[in-house]
Amino acid sequence: MLSSTAISVRVCLNAVEGLRSPRLLNHESRVADLSVALGERMGLAGGHLQFLRHAASLHDIGKLAIPDSILGKPSRLDPEEWLHMQQHADFGAQILRNTDDATMRHTADIVLQHHEFWDGSGYPAGLRGDAILREARIINLCDVYDALREHRSYKAPFRMGRRCESSCKAIHLGDRAPRVSTQTCLLSLNATTTFSAALSTRPDEVLGTETPYSAL
Repeated sequence: MLSSTAISVRVCLNAVEGLRSPRLLNHESRVADLSVALGERMGLAGGHLQFLRHAASLHDIGKLAIPDSILGKPSRLDPEEWLHMQQHADFGAQILRNTDDATMRHTADIVLQHHEFWDGSGYPAGLRGDAILREARIINLCDVYDALREHRSYKAPFRMGRRCESSCKAIHLGDRAPRVSTQTCLLSLNATTTFSAALSTRPDEVLGTETPYSAL
């Protein structure tokens, strides 16, 4: 069960995000919805899903520390800008660790790892396999899925299919759970009403506005 401190901190930080970038907040909200939908299909329940939504709702909080010239760039980032953007995972963990609340400190660990990939190709630490927290792996896939499905000034949204599938990574729930293929995950996400519901309530990133938003 989430602590009252964790809930209050999340509400305050999301309010700041909404003032800085409504698109960022909408993206986080969709990723939270998708993460819970996928978590349910993988057998998570109760407090695990509650915490998963909490962490997903803050996964990009570190982008508050990224300059507008990078966060709002209407084209692809150059290599130097991309290295700076990658720091948002570490920035987010630093923000969330400024509390003695155990829930927020665990959330910080997930935020730090939400761009790590099963094969070790992610960042910031290049973790692989079960070294990556389960919640971070679920959020990672849903984050990539949402980013691929959204319209950006430099790309059209990917449709569900091979191109989208090849851009996502497989995730794993641990040694006691079966491997879940990328295709299974994407079919699960696409089959839920969550993405359609998210479009109707938080449509700005997906329905083709030209407001810039550069980073995956």
